[in-house]
Amino acid sequence: MQRIIKLPEQLYNYLCEALSDSKQILDIIKINTTIENNTATMIIDIDTKIDLMEYVEDLQLEIGFENQDYLNDDGRKLQSIYDEIHRQTN
Repeated sequence: MQRIIKLPEQLYNYLCEALSDSKQILDIIKINTTIENNTATMIIDIDTKIDLMEYVEDLQLEIGFENQDYLNDDGRKLQSIYDEIHRQTN
């Protein structure tokens, strides 16, 4: 089953940079994304959605905190991406 996820182009570009370690997910996303009016529309399958959410969550734990309690700028961006994926696909 395909899922449609829309992100602001700025968050999409950040996501692509963050996915540089995961070429498999990045390639799937880039092939299945169109950008129009500063909005990136991704069409992905459920497996890619799960992989993407897990990757974003792991990356946030790795780089997204100033300390144990506070998100840094990267953490807030990653949280926004995670929230949008979850909201639009559930």
